[in-house]
Amino acid sequence: MVLVIVSVLLIVSACGKPSFKKEAAAFGESYKKAQYTVNRTDDLTDMKEKLKFYLTEHEYQEYTQDSMFPSVLEAAKDQECQIKLKKITFTPSDESDDRIEFDYKMMIQFIDQKGNVKKEIEKKGAMTVIKTESGLKISRDWDGRLYPSDYQSLLQSRSTLNGFFDFTHNLLKKSF
Repeated sequence: MVLVIVSVLLIVSACGKPSFKKEAAAFGESYKKAQYTVNRTDDLTDMKEKLKFYLTEHEYQEYTQDSMFPSVLEAAKDQECQIKLKKITFTPSDESDDRIEFDYKMMIQFIDQKGNVKKEIEKKGAMTVIKTESGLKISRDWDGRLYPSDYQSLLQSRSTLNGFFDFTHNLLKKSF
């Protein structure tokens, strides 16, 4: 009888707890949302603090010393847009009891001040989530960062359009 009760308790407690894979994916998604939800007025120091919670000390040092770290903020300021993670999907590639590696694909949006989506960019990456004494942490994340070439066409189209409007306006002024 005691054996049956213990067995039932073990089964119930195992069913109520999400799997490591699901927890790690949710943790990774939360991190990517924090990383890629940026307003054009956000501050670099605030962003560093926001992301520190998710990363191991080593990964945090690597990430913040990377010259591409401020690229998301720079993109938001250059585009005068908000950047937002629209969606992310994780595919496990390797797993152990205390570590899981994911490949992921994410869609990032550039949203103008009126709330219109100006551009969507797909990025792929890889991430390792580990169990530590202080909870889950990301020990490796690579997504190639956000480069100007990812959103440069948006800049070019805006400057080309502004140039066209200026030219047209000046032409009309001369005509009248």
